[in-house]
Amino acid sequence: MSLQQIDAGMLSRMFLAGAKNLESKKEWINELNVFPVPDGDTGTNMTMTIMSAAREVLELGNAADMQGLCKAISGGSLRGARGNSGVILSQLFRGFTRRIKEEESLTIPILAEALDKAVEQVRLNLPRYTKKCQHHSSVNGVYPACKNEEWTCGFWPGEIWLAYERTHDEAFRRAGLALVDSFDRRIRRRVKVAHHDMGFLYTPSCVAAYKLTGDEKARQAAILAAGQLVSRYQPKGEFIQAWGRMGSPINYRFIIDCLLNLPLLYWAYEQIHDPRFLQIATMHADTAQKYFIREDGSANHIVSFDPVTGEFLETFGGQGYAEGSSWTRGQAWALYGFVLSYVHTKKDSYLNTARRVANYFIANTPESGLIPVDFRQPADCTLEDSTAAAIAACGLLEIAGQLEQTGELGKTESRVYKKAALKLLTALEEKRCNWDENHDNLLEKCTAAFHDEAHEFSIIYGDYYFIEAVWKLTGEELFIW
Repeated sequence: MSLQQIDAGMLSRMFLAGAKNLESKKEWINELNVFPVPDGDTGTNMTMTIMSAAREVLELGNAADMQGLCKAISGGSLRGARGNSGVILSQLFRGFTRRIKEEESLTIPILAEALDKAVEQVRLNLPRYTKKCQHHSSVNGVYPACKNEEWTCGFWPGEIWLAYERTHDEAFRRAGLALVDSFDRRIRRRVKVAHHDMGFLYTPSCVAAYKLTGDEKARQAAILAAGQLVSRYQPKGEFIQAWGRMGSPINYRFIIDCLLNLPLLYWAYEQIHDPRFLQIATMHADTAQKYFIREDGSANHIVSFDPVTGEFLETFGGQGYAEGSSWTRGQAWALYGFVLSYVHTKKDSYLNTARRVANYFIANTPESGLIPVDFRQPADCTLEDSTAAAIAACGLLEIAGQLEQTGELGKTESRVYKKAALKLLTALEEKRCNWDENHDNLLEKCTAAFHDEAHEFSIIYGDYYFIEAVWKLTGEELFIW
């Protein structure tokens, strides 16, 4: 059986065994170092360095946790460093221990088995859904096949492309391109596209297809979808109208979800350099930043404006518990959406806003790691929404990745967000994933809206974002947004 986890006790034993082995080979190492002139003490210096750390590790005994152990290894080797080789060895230990000291254990590899199982679940679903899409909600563990007419139809081909990137299996490629044909027809014939969800539809399906295969039909379909999205921009208020007849007072509003549609516009701008795409995306993000995010980092769901003056009117509770509450999927859309806008624009305020929302999400995450439908739902309400956990994990990992590029302080802070994402994903994998081959879905206990009659079924985008989040952990994921 392969080793899957290293805790503090095992790492301590491994380190001491390595130190002993180095000590026994020091004369052999001394004889190796002869360039540019014979040195003769490299093995001795390395041994003195590691044995200094080993003594401090031994003093900890069996009670050491990962943080204490890392401190002993790093500090002991630095204090005992002898010669250039000893200093170099102590720095290697310092870098290694700084990376792992806040982990209770090392998972090798983290959740990789879950990713491979998810890919196999996608493979099992291919025969039924190659020419059809999966309906957004499951019935008895099965997603009814549907025409490409729902706003959620992009997530099934998104899963296919994630599976193709993982395996490079031609079966996934053929299925994904067959669905590209369907999405091309949909946008050209304008089949139920009079809404803001072009990004949810065309980024996972067609942008992903173009990035992986270079398929020109996929590229053109996605650019047309971006054009449809900007046609819903409202200059009075500076936002993209979510749904309904353009300019209608009752529909003159936008929702937090739309932040995930903006990456389609950023991508389209990069492709054809039409300034409308970049300008409208950033104006919408700026307006969302101003009116959706509260002082404590929580987010509104729906905001309305006056169609004549463009002035802010009011907010609505939407799919959450009540007006002023904290619908968890809305929080997840916000933290992921703002960091994605930062990725494309490098505007610091977007990253800072994403962090504020993420900090609020982390502070309100239950110890179990299982996310309620609304962070402010009644205490005796146990309703959950696993989609919120999966989407938030994607956002937290993206924030962590961006912070790692900003220097030492950013690297330290990034661990907070990665650790929070791991908590969410571990809870989902252990408690809310269904690996039954007779079921289409992966995640269970998803909820569309707090006040709906039905709760805690499976929702297609929960599956998609779970797979995407686990992919992000590898550092090798296809970045489609």
